[in-house]
Amino acid sequence: MTAKNLIAFVAKLDKSIIFHPDFDNAITGIEHCLQKSISFREPVGCMLTGLGGYGKTTICRVIMSKMPREEKIIDNHEKLVIPAFYCAVPSPATVKSVAIALLIQLNDPNPFVGTTAQLTRRVCHLLKQCMTRLVFLDEFHHLYDVLRNSTRVNTAVCNWIKAIVNETQIMFCLVGNTDFPHYLVQDSQLSRRFPKEFRMQPLQPSTQEGVGSIKPFIDSITLRCREILNIDFTCDFSADHTSNQIYIATSGNPAFVMSLLKEAIYITLQHGGTVVTVNDFAMAWESGICSLAGRTKSNPFKMSPGVLASHLRG
Repeated sequence: MTAKNLIAFVAKLDKSIIFHPDFDNAITGIEHCLQKSISFREPVGCMLTGLGGYGKTTICRVIMSKMPREEKIIDNHEKLVIPAFYCAVPSPATVKSVAIALLIQLNDPNPFVGTTAQLTRRVCHLLKQCMTRLVFLDEFHHLYDVLRNSTRVNTAVCNWIKAIVNETQIMFCLVGNTDFPHYLVQDSQLSRRFPKEFRMQPLQPSTQEGVGSIKPFIDSITLRCREILNIDFTCDFSADHTSNQIYIATSGNPAFVMSLLKEAIYITLQHGGTVVTVNDFAMAWESGICSLAGRTKSNPFKMSPGVLASHLRG
């Protein structure tokens, strides 16, 4: 295979969604909030937080896939129903720019036309007309400008979001990094509308107390590799040592774990093999694929169990 074909072959793994405890908990929790929002007098908003690569956007997509857009005939009129959608907060954010971003997702024919008040009225109207029940508002941390000695809050947009929730009674899930809930709680009116936080944590190594979350995550990926790519591994992932090596290499970031495995598979295929070895993982690490995530500057796939254990403790 050419390099291009090898890359396309390995990329088949990107179609797989690998679940883990935080991922499952977030999906279940958000769907539970949605059910409450449908039944309760006020919508029960929530927050989905985590660093980049921890699966926040994928969680949004999984939930939206269960609530697809569709054309319906209602009262002899064709109507576009958008039960759930995803929208990113622009940076820098203004009420008008956020309203425009929402109108685009709601298929407004002229999202850039009108005053802020007119755009706001159209947002509320279309949310109701499209029978929307859930909005994922991503990059919410853009509304909190953390300065050296203070935090500047975009109160205009925050107040506008409160007004939209009050007017439409639609559930919003605010998505962003792990810092913004700390600042959100200082606004009692806004925080009251978003009482639940689902935080995506790093995958954890196994300890004497029990099996960590990284091991079953890796098991799921390697199973997909066998099913989709017909690729096997000489590494014993049931043993703590190999899973801990991957943890040290990636700090438990799911996106970096996946990137490391794909790079190791690519190296194996480059050399004409179908079985990934520890040396392939070592070469993948040396390619720099995890340089922004690793917990060590030394190659964890060349470490003895004792040295690896010292890095885990550190």
